Amino acid sequence: MYNIGTQTFTGISLPSSDNATSVTATGINNAGEVIGFFLSGGVTEGFLDNGGTFTNFEAAGSTNTMFLGIDNVGQIVGVYQDGNGFNNGFVYSIATGTYQTVDDPNAVLANGGTTINGINDNGQLVGFYGDANGNTIGLVANTVPEPGSLALAGLGALLIVVGVRRSRFGGR
Repeated sequence: MYNIGTQTFTGISLPSSDNATSVTATGINNAGEVIGFFLSGGVTEGFLDNGGTFTNFEAAGSTNTMFLGIDNVGQIVGVYQDGNGFNNGFVYSIATGTYQTVDDPNAVLANGGTTINGINDNGQLVGFYGDANGNTIGLVANTVPEPGSLALAGLGALLIVVGVRRSRFGGR
């Protein structure tokens, strides 16, 4: 963080157990949660700094995972490289600690795959992918609710219908 009054920056220091040789901050939300990535022993991992409490993230099977953007509702976006060297975009949920891969269907391995580098509070994503002709193409996408969210919404709708029916028939 930059302090205008003193003209100084506040560095981000990961826990010594991470053995970070390079740290890059890439985003901050209104709550002051800082995200980014760090290099340690040839492996790049994403990190979330929530008031000095760090959460590291490495996608399954990846040795190169980067957090690149964060919104104000608990979602982080980024990119990871899978075992085949393909870049995959993703959306990570701070609340659940889980992620969903987001790949453009036109992305090809030889030209970089998909990177998601921004998200707004409405769940809209921005990023880019490499196509079969070697072009880098920008993208905008909307997130799709996780299956668990859809099930919860369905249960809520069912309970509303049951409640309305019970009230119409005197609570029977």
